[in-house]
Amino acid sequence: TVLVGVPADVEGMRESDPALAAEWRGALRDVLCELLTGGAVVRGFDRAGWYIVDRQETK
Repeated sequence: TVLVGVPADVEGMRESDPALAAEWRGALRDVLCELLTGGAVVRGFDRAGWYIVDRQETK
């Protein structure tokens, strides 16, 4: 299982620092694409907003 973090206030970041938000969005896309291409599955999100990604399918 891999946890992938996200900013606490993405909308606020888009308003206050659009360039940083775009950079962060690209980094998130790269990480998730690599995991998903490798067969991982997004299981959900935890209460803090992290993606929960399983590298192997659970039974």
